[in-house]
Amino acid sequence: MFHPLQLRHNTIDTPLFMAPVAGVCNIPFRVIAREQGCPNIFTEMVSSEALSRHIPKTVEFLRVGAEERLRPFVQLFGANPATMAQSARICTEEGFTLIDINMGCPVKKVVRSGSGVELMQHPQLAGEIVSQMVAAAGACADITVKTRLGLIHGDELLPELALQVQQAGASMLTVHARTRSDGFGGQARWHEVAPIKSLLHIPLIINGDITDYPSACLAMEQSRADGAMIAREGYTRPWIFREILSQVRGQATCEPTPRQIREILLRHLDLLCQYMPERAHILMRKHGSWYSKGTPGSSEFRQALNSCTDSAQVRSLISTFAAS
Repeated sequence: MFHPLQLRHNTIDTPLFMAPVAGVCNIPFRVIAREQGCPNIFTEMVSSEALSRHIPKTVEFLRVGAEERLRPFVQLFGANPATMAQSARICTEEGFTLIDINMGCPVKKVVRSGSGVELMQHPQLAGEIVSQMVAAAGACADITVKTRLGLIHGDELLPELALQVQQAGASMLTVHARTRSDGFGGQARWHEVAPIKSLLHIPLIINGDITDYPSACLAMEQSRADGAMIAREGYTRPWIFREILSQVRGQATCEPTPRQIREILLRHLDLLCQYMPERAHILMRKHGSWYSKGTPGSSEFRQALNSCTDSAQVRSLISTFAAS
C-alpha cells in the first residue's frame, strides 16, 4: 500500500503524513505523534512574511525538540515569491529538508493576504513562488505544495495549478479533496482528484476524511494517489498511524485502553511542561478532550480538565483517569 517515494532530494520511505495543523503541530505533539507511529510530520504553518523579518514568535515554530530524532518537515504560507524564497533559505539553514507551500488554507486572514487557497486563482504566481523557492533551496530541500480541489465545485482550477507547480520544480503535490467553499465540512471527494494523476510525474498525496486503514485504502484507490495525509483524526487520535501501519503489515491492532491513553496524556503533559510551561495546563485541555473521547467517564474528565488552573492540577486529574 505504501511504497517508498523518491523526490528530488529525499526518499519518503512510508508516504503516510500528519498534516501541518496550526495550533497543534508544536514540539510536544510532534513527539507524541512520532511515538505513536507517525512516519512523517510537519511543523505548524509558518508565515513567510514574519519569518523573513525574524519575528521571534514565528522563528520559534522552526525550533526542533531534543526528543525529535527525525527532523519534521516545514510548511510556509505567503504570496510574495522573493519573501517565500528568503524563508526557504532560512529553513534550509535550519536543516529542514522538505518545505511545503500552503496553497489550500481557506481561513480569511490567510486568503486576504493572497496566500493559501487564493493562489489557486493565480497559477502563474504560484509557479513563480515554487520556482524561486526551488532555486533558493538548491539541493538542500524539496519544495512541495498542498492545495485543494478548487474554490468551488467544478471550477477546474486544480489542473492548471498542478501543471504550473510541477513545471516550476515542485517535488510532490498534496490535494485536500474539498474546495474552499466546502471548508472542512461535507464529505471529501477523493475520486475528483484522480484525473490529476495522469498530468503528474511527481508523487500525489491524498488528504481529507482519512480516519482508519479502510478509508486510507479507499482514498488512495479512488484518487490514484501515491500516499495519504491525515489531519483531524491524526491530532485527535495520534495512535491512528500505528493502527494503519500495523494493518498494512497484516498485524492485529486495537484501540488503546483507557490506561494506555492515561500514559499518553501524562507523556504529553510532561512535554508541554518542558517546552511550553506557561501554557501547559491550557493546551492540555484540548488534547485531553480529544484523547479521552469515547472512554468511560470522559465527559466528567473533560469538565474537570477545563477547570484546572495549573499543571499540577492537570497531572493529579490525569493520574486518576482510568484508575479503577
